[in-house]
Amino acid sequence: MTKINTDLKILLLDIECSMAKFYGYGLFDQNIPISHIIEHPRMIAFTAKWYGKKKMYAFSEYHQSREEMLAELHTLLDEADVVIGYNSKNFDIKWINSEFAVEGMTPPSPYKQIDIMQEAKRNFRFISRKLDYLADRILNDKKLDYSMAKMWVIVDNPDTDEPTRKREWDAMMKYAKKDTALLEPLLEALLPWIKMPHPARSNTDVTCCIACGSESLQSRGRALTLSGSYARLQCNNCGKWQRGKNREDHGKTREIS
Repeated sequence: MTKINTDLKILLLDIECSMAKFYGYGLFDQNIPISHIIEHPRMIAFTAKWYGKKKMYAFSEYHQSREEMLAELHTLLDEADVVIGYNSKNFDIKWINSEFAVEGMTPPSPYKQIDIMQEAKRNFRFISRKLDYLADRILNDKKLDYSMAKMWVIVDNPDTDEPTRKREWDAMMKYAKKDTALLEPLLEALLPWIKMPHPARSNTDVTCCIACGSESLQSRGRALTLSGSYARLQCNNCGKWQRGKNREDHGKTREIS
């Protein structure tokens, strides 16, 4: 796998949520009014790790508390330069922001997002967009077989004994950790296809790969734009294509500010 050479703090993240409770008249094609909501759905757990590090952060409202879980997640996001997830732009991050807002917490410092599902949708035509399918095709790996809905029915039942409740919560966290663990190798495998944020180099004469940060680039042809012709570069490390910084002008090359 291609490793990313960057000083950016990249956080890989996944969350788990509970189901809502509401009154209803049937099971099919129901339109439930908000006055019939008994209990709102909520984020109940998250798992995260820093890119290139072994430590896995795993917090839940059961193993810690809701307050501690949200505070730890806020701290991690506040430190992150880039957040990586799967369907994270439309699901995880919006859920997290909703939880922060409900609790009166301020937003963490801004960060860039890379949603691997959206990147896969933009570049590929797989028959499924599920993480399990993509991990199987790209990594020959799989998610753990687990039902969050079944788990929540068990742990949310007041008649469930404590050993059973703990066993289900532990199994759910194991499942969640696996989801997060899949993100790093999947990111590395798809790196040449992903638009990766990268910090500006202090030395403007040095061109680096915009995906993995490598300075090992080869010039292969020209990139033509409405503003002129540029060197077309490919990274020798990850295979990412990009355009050179210098524009050719009447047979000469000049720096573009």
